[in-house]
Amino acid sequence: GGVGGTCRGGRGAGLCGITTVEKVFHFLEGPAHVVRASTVCRRWHELACADSVWRVKVEREGISDKAKAFEVEAPPPAQEGALLEDEGTASMAFYARVFVL
Repeated sequence: GGVGGTCRGGRGAGLCGITTVEKVFHFLEGPAHVVRASTVCRRWHELACADSVWRVKVEREGISDKAKAFEVEAPPPAQEGALLEDEGTASMAFYARVFVL
């Protein structure tokens, strides 16, 4: 049982499919909710740090437009072969930097 148990198999394991959880992360409001969700299990933490999550959030929440208005340069695309946690750092930092403006 328990929330953390859903990522270990058994009942609720279907909820942890990477594609499903990643799509949910795209709709979480602001960075605080993503950080809170990242505490569920190791895999969700990895997703919370993924470039693919933060790039979608940047576009969906208008962070790119806000960055342009404040003349904040966007990070370059993630390099192929980068580690999941490492690749999201630039996009996550960009999101946070612009979010507070």
